[in-house]
Amino acid sequence: ASTVSELRETLAWLPTLAEALDECEGMLVNVEIKNFPHEPDFDADERITADVVALLRDRGWRDDVVVSSFILATIDRVRDLEPSIPTAWLTMGDLEAMAALVTVNERGHSDLHPFWPALCTSDVAGLVRRADELGVEVRPWVVNVEEEIEQAAAARVHGIITDRPVTAVRVLRNDE
Repeated sequence: ASTVSELRETLAWLPTLAEALDECEGMLVNVEIKNFPHEPDFDADERITADVVALLRDRGWRDDVVVSSFILATIDRVRDLEPSIPTAWLTMGDLEAMAALVTVNERGHSDLHPFWPALCTSDVAGLVRRADELGVEVRPWVVNVEEEIEQAAAARVHGIITDRPVTAVRVLRNDE
C-alpha cells in the first residue's frame, strides 16, 4: 500500500477521487470500486467502499455519481452504508442480462451496467423496457464503435460507458 504522497512522487498526474469529482462537476460520474477476491489487494472488509461513501458524505452529496462494481457485495455495502447513493452492478458476458436485472432490482440497486458485446446479441430494447418498469437504468460498458453507439441509442439505453466520448457525442448528436 502506498500513500498519496508516495504515489504523487511517481505519478504526479494521478488525481485523487475528490480531485476527479471536482473536475467532473455537473457530469454524471461512474465511481467503480474494483475489489476482486483473487487479486492481491482484495479488501475483504470493504474499507475502500466505506472510504468512498465517507468522501461523498463529506462533500455534502454535491456530486452526481453512481458507484459501481463487478462484486455484488461491494455495491451491497454501499447501499448498507448509504441507501441514497445510486449503485450499479457491472456484469460480464457470462451472466444473462435479464437475470442480472432481476438481481439488481431485488437488491435495491439503481443501475445495471452489462458488458455490451454480450448484451448486443440479445433483446436490448426488451431489457430496457423491463428496466424502465422496474425503475432501473441500463448503461452498457465499452460501447466504442459508431455502429454500436447507434444500436445502443436505438435500444434507448439510459447511457453508455465508452472509451471514445468524442465519438459518442458526435454520433449521438447526429441521431437527434
